Amino acid sequence: MTVLRLPARRSPDSLRVPSDTVINAPIFQPAEQEGVSETDVLQFLNTVPLGSKTSADNGLRQTILAPTREPRKIDFGPEMVVIAARRGSSSGVPMTIHFDIDDIQLSLISLWQRWDKTSDDVSESMCLTLACYLWADLLPEVQRTNGSPSLEKLLPAARCSWPTKGGLSMVVQHGQDDWHLPLSPPFHESSENLVDVSRFVKSEKNTIRILQHSDMSEFVFALHAHFPTRQQLEVVTRRRKKDMKWRDDLKYWSRQVDAPAPRVWSNVCT
Repeated sequence: MTVLRLPARRSPDSLRVPSDTVINAPIFQPAEQEGVSETDVLQFLNTVPLGSKTSADNGLRQTILAPTREPRKIDFGPEMVVIAARRGSSSGVPMTIHFDIDDIQLSLISLWQRWDKTSDDVSESMCLTLACYLWADLLPEVQRTNGSPSLEKLLPAARCSWPTKGGLSMVVQHGQDDWHLPLSPPFHESSENLVDVSRFVKSEKNTIRILQHSDMSEFVFALHAHFPTRQQLEVVTRRRKKDMKWRDDLKYWSRQVDAPAPRVWSNVCT
C-alpha cells in the first residue's frame, strides 16, 4: 500500500514520496502476478521489451508498437510524484494499484474535483492521473542508468499515448459501484493524453485496477500525483471564460426582456 504524504500548500518538497516508500530495485519486468506494491515503484527491466523483433540488417531489436493515439510529452512542472508504475503484461495479468489518501490530501483533490463548479484558485490543488508511456522511449534511459532511473525524471521525458484497438480498461469504485471504463482509447483524456482519475478518489484506501486483455508489454502504465499541469489550467481558464460570457449574455438578454414595451400610437380617424 502506497501512502502519500502531501502538505496543504506548495513547497519544494510538497509532492515528495517519503524515502521509506522508494525502493531502488534494478528491474522492472512485465507483470507475472497481479498487484502493484511499494516495491514496484522503481522496478525497471534492463533488457529489451517483449513483443519485439530482431532487425536482420543490424542485429538491433526494434519494438513493434501497437496503434496508438498521437504520442505527447507531459509538462508536469517541477513537482510530481509517481505513486505506482508498472510495465504492461504480455499475458493479460491485471495491474492493481492500492494507495491511501489522508484528509489534507483529500481536501486538495476535492478542490480539483470541483474546478468547474467554483471560481477558487485551483493551481495548487492536487490531481491524480493515469498515463500510458511507450516502453521504447524509456528503454535507453533505463539501460543508461543500469536499470535504476528516477521515475520522476524518466517518465515526463517519455511520450504518453494510449492503444486504440481495445484490450485495455480500468475498474474504479464510484460510490458503492464499480465502474468499468475503457482505456484503449480512454473515454476522456486531456490534450496531454492524461486520464484524470481524481474524481474517483476518496479518503483512506483506494484501488485502481487495470485490466489487460491483450499483450501490453510495449507500454508502461503509471499513476501520478501532481499539481494541475499548465494545459489543465488552460482548460480551466477557457471553461471559466466561456461560463462568464454565457452569464453575461443571459444578463444582457434578460434586460432586453424586462425593458418596457414601446407604446404603439394609432391614427384615429375623426
